[in-house]
Amino acid sequence: MQNYFSIISLGVILAAGASAQSLYQATNSADEPLPLRWVAGANVIYDDNVATTEADKQSSIAYNPSVGLSFTRTTPQTVIDVNGRLGVIYYPDAPVINGQPIDDLSNQSRLGVSLTHRFSERLRFTSQNMISREREPEYSYGIASGRRTNSGEYISSTSDNTFGYRWTERFGTTTGIKYSQIDNPNADSQDSNRTTWEFHHQFRYQYSPQNVVTSGYRYEQGEASGDSQNSTDHFLTVGDEYRFSPNTIGVISAGAQMHSIDGGDSSTVPFLELSGNSRVNQQLSFKTFIRYRAESDGLTRSIDGKTINYSKRETLRLGVTNEYQISPKFILSGGLDYIPGSYTGASQKSLDREESLLNMYISATIKFNDFLTGVATYTFADNVSDFVDENYRRNRISLGLNASF
Repeated sequence: MQNYFSIISLGVILAAGASAQSLYQATNSADEPLPLRWVAGANVIYDDNVATTEADKQSSIAYNPSVGLSFTRTTPQTVIDVNGRLGVIYYPDAPVINGQPIDDLSNQSRLGVSLTHRFSERLRFTSQNMISREREPEYSYGIASGRRTNSGEYISSTSDNTFGYRWTERFGTTTGIKYSQIDNPNADSQDSNRTTWEFHHQFRYQYSPQNVVTSGYRYEQGEASGDSQNSTDHFLTVGDEYRFSPNTIGVISAGAQMHSIDGGDSSTVPFLELSGNSRVNQQLSFKTFIRYRAESDGLTRSIDGKTINYSKRETLRLGVTNEYQISPKFILSGGLDYIPGSYTGASQKSLDREESLLNMYISATIKFNDFLTGVATYTFADNVSDFVDENYRRNRISLGLNASF
């Protein structure tokens, strides 16, 4: 239980911290304001491949207690949204992999804070922030492509701060700076640690009451640790945001990415990002996300005991989530993430590698009363990789109770 004090320290962040919106959240839609709500719960988890390896596949039971809060405060000028969760996953009988037991206790905690403030009818400031410490990948935030045996927990933080100004009735601009960091404090190496600074600027034209045409430029500077390399990216994009109805919006941005990495190849690759939110009716809603780009994290890999540095990983991220309310007391939800990627730009073309991850889940929620809710979830993950010992399949079943107040 050596991670106990790090769990407590993350709880302190509830006074300060930060959550970038999910990839599945279309950029100019918003949820309804929520009152302050606390949620305490506990899950029992059966995991048939705890260490995500086929070479030494082992199953185990885990316990997952957590406590969370969420609220939205709205004034005529300011909207503040806070969503936090403090939790752990505990394996009372932790499997032993390659002669070493995996961590029996790990974090599952996240805090998000978003702020929108209107200084005037023309000028608006938006801040979206997130910090998390967990071991399981969170695919909807684009943080991890998979769960590797020796990586342990990762800490992820993001802060995106943007000013928007409306110059005329139809024309406006947004300008901002984004900071993100990924840290793997207990990993065998620090090659996956990365800090990224981003400047972004977008022109926006209100073509019609439902349609906003966009064009933009984005600059990213990635600073790496260990044997990984620093990276530089420039993005030129055009796009469109279309509100099909009061409850349905689609956002698309496409263009070119100029990618370079220290000591590696420079290249230009297509860039695409698409998201959509829709509440079809009172019972059915869904979110979708697609992104294709060259990613710079995790480019240092090991092949036959040698460290290989790749120039880029061209990655497609496809995700779908949906929720169907069968009755006021019974809800079904589900989703999938599909993430194929190609590693290229090493010293020899024969070292090029591919891998893909498929993650799917289905969940049933039963509301027993205004206080108590039961949840049952099944999750399946399948990672197919050209890298040795990176293939795995994993099934997880979770049963839990949540109390809200």
